[in-house]
Amino acid sequence: MLDVLHQLDVEFPRWRMLQQGRHPMKITVVRDIDSFRALEDEWNALLENSTNNTLSLRWEWMFHYYDNMCNGQELLLLLVRDDEEHLKGIAPFILRKERIITEKTFLELIGQRYSYHLGIIANCNNRDDVYREICAHLFENRKKWDVIKFTNLSDDQVFRKHLKTHLKGRGFFWRENVQNPCKVLRIRGSFDEYISSLGKHFSNKLKYKLRRLKRDFHVELSLPENEKDLMLFWDMFVSLHIGAVTGKGSRTVLLKQQYQRFYHCVAQAAYREGTLALIALKLDNEIAAIKYAIVRNKICYFLNSGYQRVAQYSLYLLSTMLCIEKLLESGVECFDFMGGGGDHKTKLGAIDEDGLTIEVLRTISFAEIMAKNALRRMAGKIMNRGTNKKK
Repeated sequence: MLDVLHQLDVEFPRWRMLQQGRHPMKITVVRDIDSFRALEDEWNALLENSTNNTLSLRWEWMFHYYDNMCNGQELLLLLVRDDEEHLKGIAPFILRKERIITEKTFLELIGQRYSYHLGIIANCNNRDDVYREICAHLFENRKKWDVIKFTNLSDDQVFRKHLKTHLKGRGFFWRENVQNPCKVLRIRGSFDEYISSLGKHFSNKLKYKLRRLKRDFHVELSLPENEKDLMLFWDMFVSLHIGAVTGKGSRTVLLKQQYQRFYHCVAQAAYREGTLALIALKLDNEIAAIKYAIVRNKICYFLNSGYQRVAQYSLYLLSTMLCIEKLLESGVECFDFMGGGGDHKTKLGAIDEDGLTIEVLRTISFAEIMAKNALRRMAGKIMNRGTNKKK
């Protein structure tokens, strides 16, 4: 019965396309990294004409993430083409195995652990057709996965509608919520007008700190001018970042060599394209902080930063403000701080966007996951009791 209902949902739109003189889309599956590598130009050209045109969906981000960070996970790119072989859509999936009670196969998006504003790439003029074909493919191949888990999604209502149509209530359990939304700042007007909009107390505090920094040091912002500068700035960024984070007793993913390689590959690609904003804050001609950002379509994506811990100076905050001032002058209108904590992002006027999580589970998989979570909570309580008794 499920298959009959599914055929009605899928075949009727396909029949209607033929009646209108259009041809149904077709899906090809890419499973090897060499074919993935060959898609670069076609991939980015499609992305430029899609509604999900974000940094984390660009080919260089997706490819280098998979190449460096997805060891042991199966590549599953779904390419949607029209009858003339034009690329109209891409679903950048991977299959990941995880033992819960029994081994389960998770269908996920490439990069979703450390990427944001993710989703399916579809040509603006063919979005419904692309989403329909991808969701139909997922249903037709439902025996190859146990759980769909998409995290850090853009809020794409059209894709959610199609995914629900094909899967919700057909032997699957559906749940969704917002986790770890991105903090996004949009600025209209000058830098001075922006600072004044942050509230009198915080605004005056920022202005005082900036004045004091410029009074005590010769302050300069600079970008790498050549490949040699790029390597120097990059090594300094990594060193400053690790030092700042570990100095607070925390850990960072940049301690992992594979993550450093991924980040570096993305930075090199952005440098060649002219979109890299690896901005160094120099105090008396010495690098004191570096912001790693990429600017595309008047949006600055702040990816990470490194800074010295200088007494009485909030170099992280001040370097951010100086970079915003510089980038506003170059025409940037939006500053995306991506996900992660930090009250400073809210204080700077950023608001929550995206961060949607969708899970589609078979009933038995849902029961196993709930049981595993219950066992984890129980184990945590037992550990806490043991710690309290020792005290």
